[in-house]
Amino acid sequence: MTDDVSISKRLKQLDIGVGHLVIREGGTDLLPFSQTIVLLFLDDRRHSETTIGQIEDHLKVSNPTASGLVKRLLAKDLVIVTVADDDKRRRLVSITEKGRAAVCTADANIARVDECLFQGFSEDDKVQLLRLLDKLSSNALK
Repeated sequence: MTDDVSISKRLKQLDIGVGHLVIREGGTDLLPFSQTIVLLFLDDRRHSETTIGQIEDHLKVSNPTASGLVKRLLAKDLVIVTVADDDKRRRLVSITEKGRAAVCTADANIARVDECLFQGFSEDDKVQLLRLLDKLSSNALK
């Protein structure tokens, strides 16, 4: 594949561009993306028990990485960690109210960034792009 059509290079350029856009639209005091993804996951599961293992599976990262993310969120009072009643070895992670507020901020920032990225796109363009990105993600995660 020639350099001018390399999907890997274009995706990296897009990643860098989106990073700059996120800072411009949301400021510099935002949580790192990986921590935001953990909070979004916990918020979706706020009525269920969530273990570090489930976070690990969701992010497709190692246990030490998932544990480190939870530790950083815990230090910011965005999550709490408790021990399961039925198995003292199992740690359960829950989002706090402060964490839910961070999710609301993240959702608003994501919406603003998406709006900027999709300028000039028709609804059909958006649907097609998202479908193709899903295919790329699926291939990358095989």
